[in-house]
Amino acid sequence: MVYGLAFVPGHGLLLSTDGDTLKIIPENSEEILDSRFAVDSLEPKCIHVTKDNKLAISAISKGPLYPASGQRVVILMDMEGNKHSTFEFDNKMERLFTYPWGIASTTNGHVFILDRTECNCDGRLVVLNREDGSVIDIYNGRGKRNFVPRGIVATKADNVIITDCDDPEVSLHILNNFGKLMSYYNTRDIGIQNPFSMTFSATGKFYIGGTTWRDSGEKAQLFEIDMIET
Repeated sequence: MVYGLAFVPGHGLLLSTDGDTLKIIPENSEEILDSRFAVDSLEPKCIHVTKDNKLAISAISKGPLYPASGQRVVILMDMEGNKHSTFEFDNKMERLFTYPWGIASTTNGHVFILDRTECNCDGRLVVLNREDGSVIDIYNGRGKRNFVPRGIVATKADNVIITDCDDPEVSLHILNNFGKLMSYYNTRDIGIQNPFSMTFSATGKFYIGGTTWRDSGEKAQLFEIDMIET
């Protein structure tokens, strides 16, 4: 199973699978090889490349996802595979993550981690200072509803967008680079019913990948959007 992927210019496509070493499909190749990035007996999950070309990997100990046990970490590496930081506990030695599900980063050195805290996919956003691992903020969504974050991406203007396809009124949460809420948006107003994943192309196009309900017989859709930030 593939849990996460990220493209590294000059290297290729990285994939996190069931082993503790990330796989790579080198540029101009179809061969799947072991990469230089390993998480030492843990299970890698999501992977993310920062704008200054560092690799962030979430990883957990083998075993049941819930309740949380063993290690639940985000590891920051350079492109040689050397570990720079491991984020696991806050300054009170309390666990930062239950199941780190998605990662984004901004140019001011903040790392945004989607944390699935419950087996029903309820979660939160944890914002960390990359230099010392201190908690900048925790975002729990709209107070009147459970927060079920799905995907996360940073924009060119250094804001962060989170998809939430379980809230009938809000499907995008838009935050600044300190994790403070700026606005909401409901993509159902433009025909996107269940937004899940997101990415930006090299030319700035914004893509949203939809999802479908299990056994619905429907096919997921990919939407291309012209996004203007002011």
